[in-house]
Amino acid sequence: DGYRAAVVYISSLAYSGEQGTDGFIPKLALAQLHGRPIDAQRLIKVGLWHELDNGYQVNDWQDYQQTSDETKARSERAKTLAAKRWAADKSPF
Repeated sequence: DGYRAAVVYISSLAYSGEQGTDGFIPKLALAQLHGRPIDAQRLIKVGLWHELDNGYQVNDWQDYQQTSDETKARSERAKTLAAKRWAADKSPF
């Protein structure tokens, strides 16, 4: 039954990336990830998650993923540069 925990773990990575939670998984989101409390306990036991009062933290998220602030800053820089390129392309000269 450990395969379910593996699916929950992979789903938690996608969830956190999409929601910008920096590796935090609220306890209420466990069902959304098709997980059960036993799956969460298995992930904690093998060290993939850390239990918090109101949810779980993906182990070492910040070591392998950008923080949500870094992702937002990168997106804003890209938008600014794209706007400058677009304005330059519209110039008649």
